[in-house]
Amino acid sequence: MRTRIGNPSNEAHGQSMRVYDWGAPAGTDPHAAMLAAETALGVKLVGTTGEAHGFVNTSRRPDGAIYVSVHLYDTPCADPA
Repeated sequence: MRTRIGNPSNEAHGQSMRVYDWGAPAGTDPHAAMLAAETALGVKLVGTTGEAHGFVNTSRRPDGAIYVSVHLYDTPCADPA
């Protein structure tokens, strides 16, 4: 797992964030990858009150592996749009 800080993806709001990304094996379900990220990072990425402020991106590579990228804002975003 790679960890980056700051705004490495040039996210539009320009806020400081932590970005974790890694490759999951071929056949991994994207939702299962997100649940594994919650466990590994100790945060709630979806659901009810107490969830993290950020977003998860997944994409399938040609070999069937999944690229997972979790972006967590250091502070809540004041403009959710």
